[in-house]
Amino acid sequence: MSKRLFFSGALICILLLSWMNPASAADDDVIALTLVTKGPADYSLADTSWTPLKFGTVLYDSTQVRTGEAGFAAMAFTDDGSQLKMRPNTRLTLFGERQDDNSILKRVTLEVGELFNDVKKQKGAIQISTPTSVASVKGTEYWLLVDPDGNTTLITLEGVVELTNLVTGQTIQVGQGYTAYSTVSGEMTSGELTPETTVPDWDESPPQGGMGPDDMPGAPGGTGGAPPGGPGQEGDVEEASAGGGTGLSMNGAVGAAVIDGETYQFFSLRPDIHFGKWGIGLDLSLYFDADGNLREEDWDSGADAIDKIYYLRYGLPGDPFFARVGSLDNVTLGFGMIMRRYSNAIEWPQVKRIGLHTGGQGEKLGVQFLLNNFREVQSPGLLAARATYETRLGLPVVAGATAAFDGNLYLGAKDTDDDGVPNAFDQFPDRHDGDAISYLEGLLTPNQIDQLILSGDIPDILHPAPNIGDLEQNVSIWGVDVGVPIIRSERMNLWVYTQMAQIVDFGRGYSVPGVSFNLGPFRAGAEYRIFEKEFMPEFFNLGYEVERVVWSEADSAYVTKKSQLAGRPSASGIYADAGFTFSNLLDVYAAYQQMSYDDPSYNPAVDSVQVKTPNKSLYAKASLNATPIPKLGLAEAYYQQPQADNIFDTKADGTTLGYRVGFEMAAGLLIVYDNKTIYRNGEPNKIMTVETVFRF
Repeated sequence: MSKRLFFSGALICILLLSWMNPASAADDDVIALTLVTKGPADYSLADTSWTPLKFGTVLYDSTQVRTGEAGFAAMAFTDDGSQLKMRPNTRLTLFGERQDDNSILKRVTLEVGELFNDVKKQKGAIQISTPTSVASVKGTEYWLLVDPDGNTTLITLEGVVELTNLVTGQTIQVGQGYTAYSTVSGEMTSGELTPETTVPDWDESPPQGGMGPDDMPGAPGGTGGAPPGGPGQEGDVEEASAGGGTGLSMNGAVGAAVIDGETYQFFSLRPDIHFGKWGIGLDLSLYFDADGNLREEDWDSGADAIDKIYYLRYGLPGDPFFARVGSLDNVTLGFGMIMRRYSNAIEWPQVKRIGLHTGGQGEKLGVQFLLNNFREVQSPGLLAARATYETRLGLPVVAGATAAFDGNLYLGAKDTDDDGVPNAFDQFPDRHDGDAISYLEGLLTPNQIDQLILSGDIPDILHPAPNIGDLEQNVSIWGVDVGVPIIRSERMNLWVYTQMAQIVDFGRGYSVPGVSFNLGPFRAGAEYRIFEKEFMPEFFNLGYEVERVVWSEADSAYVTKKSQLAGRPSASGIYADAGFTFSNLLDVYAAYQQMSYDDPSYNPAVDSVQVKTPNKSLYAKASLNATPIPKLGLAEAYYQQPQADNIFDTKADGTTLGYRVGFEMAAGLLIVYDNKTIYRNGEPNKIMTVETVFRF
């Protein structure tokens, strides 16, 4: 490995260490992060005015937090992930002092209310004080209840809690399955939990009141199951921080990545900055080959600077105005017949696209707009728009219309050396084909060229490969839908809907009827589908940027996704999806479609029975909050199988599967294995990285 690689790596490692040094970090007094809020909840720092507490708000030393009537909030300490969960009408103050080993000496003053403490991987001491008592924790789960007079009840569900009465100094050990009561007069009693003991429940279902069909979790346009993304996955704080506050999180990474079949060592800084409704994520990565040479194609043009922005956002879908520029993950428009779980980041970091998703939601009118890649805007590339209007006909009725247009599907063909010749046709993969052919024609005689072509020493430059600019094919799809929210509340939503989509110059598809439901952490939906000939649902899906155009070895030509519509038979069948989020620990989502396709050769005058061909699609993802598992920092897996006879036929085009596992080597230091495989033409295209991730 060359000196250049050594010094470059040393320089970036020094930068990473400087960021990791608590003494120099601007936000080293950040002690906790807000995980969940529901109903009225707010916070105050240093006796300033109260500010609404939102998902992702960072909390500092001496922060006061309170919940109102029907308000819930959950926070996690940043050193070990220990959680505090507040029920309604609870008020507390957080104190924390960062230690040399990056742990936090934690102290909580609970003035009144009901608080649940979940300590799994304790790194720093934690004490919770009430007006009468002090609870010292040693890795456990327990409830502390403080009534308006200051009397304290302790309920230990797991582990041991040491409870001390501040009036008398009496101390007792309260183990699993026991409760204790400490009064303002100094009395202390304890006993075993009985069936009559009331143990509080903590409701952590997210707020869902008044949601429409484009933002209901697990419902059409909802958030069930996100595809793999880019650097934001280490923190995913951009979605969490949309509500307010200011903060900076930083990931650093060193490791190896395989890009276009070549292995690179990389060093990167991945800052994620948010302030108010604004947020920005950057991907500042340097890739070096085996000889220590910088991958110059990442830095050789002004446009490459745009690629360093992973995302820039204002607000979130459902707000009066929102916009996100950069990577687009998990975008569903309406009830999903046209676009469901679309991502322009499916091939990151091999292919980086800068897209736009923007819009707004008013009291009655809502709009959205999407552009897949600014580099394709002149062609144009993929454009989509949606509008909704809500009225009332006895019950609320939401009518929507969606349109999507891809101006040239051939833009999906990969052209690594940017010479206008797709990789599959490229006669000179590392050079501009036109320049190379002109050079050879000027250097050699026609006879010499013929001989070298026959001998195989040079490509057949007498028949140059087609230029991507000479290939063009577009596709347009439009659709309408109507949804009726039977139930629309904070805890429960139930929608009934119908939708239709038309692929211009091809067939139509219908969902009659469709049902979408969510209750707290559970979400599900189902619909009956009817497809005319030459129709394909979810045309713009998670794998669209891969399926958009593929190379056919058999035909020695490119095959677009649109060309697969010709001759596609009519069909009918079911679509269903379901998801479940368990206590911020596990999130599982799956969507399944099974259709029966008619036999296009069936003749009722001749054939007594029509044989229908089954066709199946599956998308599934599971992610685990690995905090309770020793040495495991993160774990997730995903699988998509589009339009196949066998949902586990991994060689079908567009099949995508992968996993990410992170092992905690030390506080704030993880080794992350990221393995993703995308199948094209029956062959796997593997994108694998092994990186050391610093969280600070």
